[in-house]
Amino acid sequence: MSAGPTRVLLVEDNPGDARLITETLGDDRNAFQVSQADTLRQAVEVLESSNPDVILLDLGLPDSRGRESFEGLRSHTEEIPVIVLTGSDDTQLALELMKAGAQDYLVKGETGDAVLARAIRYAVERHRAERARLESEARFRAMVENLPTGLCQVDREGAFLMANPRLVEMLGVESEEEVCALHRLADVCLDPEVPDLLYDALEDTEVMAPVETEWRGADGPITVRISGRTVRDGGGEVRYFDLIVEDVTKEKRMERHLRQAHKMEAIGQLAGGVAHDFNNLLTVIEGHSAGL
Repeated sequence: MSAGPTRVLLVEDNPGDARLITETLGDDRNAFQVSQADTLRQAVEVLESSNPDVILLDLGLPDSRGRESFEGLRSHTEEIPVIVLTGSDDTQLALELMKAGAQDYLVKGETGDAVLARAIRYAVERHRAERARLESEARFRAMVENLPTGLCQVDREGAFLMANPRLVEMLGVESEEEVCALHRLADVCLDPEVPDLLYDALEDTEVMAPVETEWRGADGPITVRISGRTVRDGGGEVRYFDLIVEDVTKEKRMERHLRQAHKMEAIGQLAGGVAHDFNNLLTVIEGHSAGL
């Protein structure tokens, strides 16, 4: 939405109605700036060269009628909220258009000046809020999809509700849909007791400290570190569990190698000490032998 007046595109072919609406909104030029199109074609041409904040659409136009007018306009823009302002008091049509994306449905002659102005403001605000929500969801989804860590949601029975690409890769399947349709947490855990332990821990503590276990991975068993939290509904019932799943197989393998290296180093030091003591003993023996 612009910082100045709300820019309104009025799509209306009746001169009397157009003048009345324009004058009504034009009384406060600081609030609304109105431009007009007489036909659907004209409205599309206006949209190609400008970007209004909201569209007021009459359904009875010279080149389109009824729902066709709305659909024809929406096919050229889904980024601008549309308020249907028409003489047709058709409840069924109103419901259909609202489901199709209209922000509001107003009947001429039944809408006062204040109602129209308020409807325009609400339509713009709702549209802005919806766009902000969609953009936020898109950013969150992109972040989840690009994380190097596995993320998933499971219900109390262990069914997968969501899995990010990294988790899909860890399990060696084709898609998130395959994970959710064909797998349960008990299917991927090598230890059959782990799922119930996870559920109990999450229900008791809400946020679970990391637990290490083994999963069936793409190329065999993998060691994973799982942590998570419980998501409940308004009544306190468990809706699902959010789980963070880290593949720590390489980390654990490195730890084993380091432990083995430390063992070998200790053995080497012990052997070196024994050899040193043995050499000292031989020196003593040789010294005594030379004196005989």
